[in-house]
Amino acid sequence: MQKSLPLIGCINNEMREMPYEEIAHLPTEQAAFRYCIRYARVHRTQEVIAQLISADEPKPLKKGELNCMLNADNNDRPKYMSRTRQIKLQKICGNTAIDQWADLYEKGLLVCQKSVAQRLAELEAERAQLLGTG
Repeated sequence: MQKSLPLIGCINNEMREMPYEEIAHLPTEQAAFRYCIRYARVHRTQEVIAQLISADEPKPLKKGELNCMLNADNNDRPKYMSRTRQIKLQKICGNTAIDQWADLYEKGLLVCQKSVAQRLAELEAERAQLLGTG
């Protein structure tokens, strides 16, 4: 235990950015929520995340409610996650995946927002670049 104590000081609470190339392929906000949790600095169960998100609220969030929020794009019981809870989720996970997704969505830079012609042009340009450097 004493040998590990000096290492505790090395842990920081900085929020890290995730790769924009990966974020751009997330089709929905809920996919960004799941990505944020998947790449969290510390693995936590949905039950623990639900408790942490709603710690200062009068009615605690249940694991099932959080699950509905995380999967609202895949089920018929949509549940909204407030912006406050989104910010808390990012702090709990230690990354800014949700904010990055929202930024790309606002700018129209998500892959799902591009037309087939735009996507083909990008892929052809990438192909030409790869062939030119190879």
